[in-house]
Amino acid sequence: TCAAAVLPDNIIEFAAFGDSGEAATLANTMAVAALVKSLAPDFVLHLGDANYPSGSPTTLHDNFTKHYSGFIPDNLYLAFGNHDLDSDNGQALIDLLTAQGALNLNKRYYHFMKGPVELFVLNSGPYEPDGITAGSLQDLWLQSVLAVSSAEWKVAVFHKSPWSSDSAHTPGEVGMRWPSLDGVDLILSGHGHNYERL
Repeated sequence: TCAAAVLPDNIIEFAAFGDSGEAATLANTMAVAALVKSLAPDFVLHLGDANYPSGSPTTLHDNFTKHYSGFIPDNLYLAFGNHDLDSDNGQALIDLLTAQGALNLNKRYYHFMKGPVELFVLNSGPYEPDGITAGSLQDLWLQSVLAVSSAEWKVAVFHKSPWSSDSAHTPGEVGMRWPSLDGVDLILSGHGHNYERL
């Protein structure tokens, strides 16, 4: 028998994944949800596109909510994906994730701390009213919160990767190549339905 590892108090475990909620691949969604629950993370971080094909309120329960209800609303954070934003600019998810919405006045970008980690969740979607390019209002917000962050680890999270060699999305979302992101330790993103580490 093995003794369970005792983690120090400053260790935070979270599950991060994206591009999940699609009726055509429901078996995969259920398998990922079962894996996440078995890991019992401190919180779940979704990298966007939680509700295919168009972010509709009518598909939200079957594609997403029922699989992660144990984490909603207090321990599930989401970066909005392009499919999530197709219906009413993601309002169904904003209404669902009330704890997340409180972090930045229901904007589609926000930040929060978990132990030694600060997560900066950005919106890389084309409908973001505060922009998705360097120098946009969203980028200026990121610069301001990074400037005062004392977190040991700084993680940026958004849906569309700034760089990708995935044949469907190469060369990545060029607009998200912000110089301010040099101030983070790690970027997590989705959109390409494969695993890539750059």
